[in-house]
Amino acid sequence: MKMDKVAGSGNDEFYTPEYAVAPIMKYIKKQGATIWCPLDTEKSLFVKMFREAGYNVIATHIQNGDDFFQIDVPRCDYIISNPPYSMKSKVFNRLFEMLDYWVSQNVALIKTIPQETLSGMREIVYEGYRNGRTTTAILKEIQRTYSTNKKHARLIARDQMAKLNADLTKRQQTDAGVEEYKWSDSRDARVRPRHKHLNGKTFRWDDPPVVDTKTGRRCHPGQDYQCRCVAIPVFNISTLNIQANPKK
Repeated sequence: MKMDKVAGSGNDEFYTPEYAVAPIMKYIKKQGATIWCPLDTEKSLFVKMFREAGYNVIATHIQNGDDFFQIDVPRCDYIISNPPYSMKSKVFNRLFEMLDYWVSQNVALIKTIPQETLSGMREIVYEGYRNGRTTTAILKEIQRTYSTNKKHARLIARDQMAKLNADLTKRQQTDAGVEEYKWSDSRDARVRPRHKHLNGKTFRWDDPPVVDTKTGRRCHPGQDYQCRCVAIPVFNISTLNIQANPKK
């Protein structure tokens, strides 16, 4: 079926054929990557072919109660799907809104760069992440733009990527019904005293702990500047949002 006919048919149920899915494989560079197919059922060829290729696939669809415009984005390496033709612009806007929110929130926390240059840095981080650039490539761009030294640029780039990973961890766990986590530090001499104090303690995602007793500032693991701590999920079977495999 030609796309002009699809556009005028009013029918969004146009399934992506195998010959259109296969070429995408070469762009998935990470072995064992997790791929989110946000607009696909288990019958989708995206889901079937990615799993056959050895990738971890998260499939969500409105038919199963997963509204793409309301659910949180799960932790994943790639987001791949074929959006309903009549809603393609809305779908893209949804993805860009989430990325733009993260970039704006985290770039604003950097105090070592003049306020008037933050918009430029926001573009570097945003475009770099959206285009799959490495942290090394992003730090080189930051270094070139701000004439800062390599060490400083690396710290900024790593800090921003770490914050994105922390945000994705929160989204993944809360989407799965995990309400609490255990703070886990890196267990080395570089761990700041306050984070060491929080290590091993349990907190709720909707109530972040105080990481700065002087200012009362709160955040989750990985969200503080250059923080390497992680959130270990605390499972409660009564709140988990997972489907149990039927007994055979």
